[in-house]
Amino acid sequence: MAKYNKQTVEAICGFIRDGDSQKLACKKVGIGDSTFHDWIKAKPEFSERIKKAKEEFQATITGKLEATLWKRAMGYEVTETETEYVSDANGNPKIKSQKTKVKHIHPDTGALIFALTNVAPEKWVNKQKVETQETKATGEQTHEYCFEDLPDDILFGIADKLQQGEYNRIQEEKGVIDDDTDNKE
Repeated sequence: MAKYNKQTVEAICGFIRDGDSQKLACKKVGIGDSTFHDWIKAKPEFSERIKKAKEEFQATITGKLEATLWKRAMGYEVTETETEYVSDANGNPKIKSQKTKVKHIHPDTGALIFALTNVAPEKWVNKQKVETQETKATGEQTHEYCFEDLPDDILFGIADKLQQGEYNRIQEEKGVIDDDTDNKE
């Protein structure tokens, strides 16, 4: 059984920071759950270190998940290499040919919807119906959009038009918009 010392604490925190469960981290350093909980209760600095390690893991994994979601929503390219081997005179493998190709991964509709509904929830609400509300004070209208069962080409067309509309609005605010801009696609 491991004793409480700087190395043991560092090891446990490192395992937790890397994504191991508390139970697995304890097992890796050779302590039981009860010892871990005893240390949490008796040693405030240990409790703080564990809390910080969990927060660091959370921040790291959240960043990775956000980057992956963004990549899936926007589409990306991946390079694949295909290698064909033959045997040489001694029977060892030898490269006969190698082909490299760039594969285009199209944007994922589900990831796009999820990203839009979370990045701009005031504009993109994932509901079954479209609702329009008028506010009495300002006379403004708010819209909730429905994405269920929309084909990809329509969804991307909507996203393009909304993006163009927002771009036009910003340009208009800056005073640099052309009268023909609304008709361009």
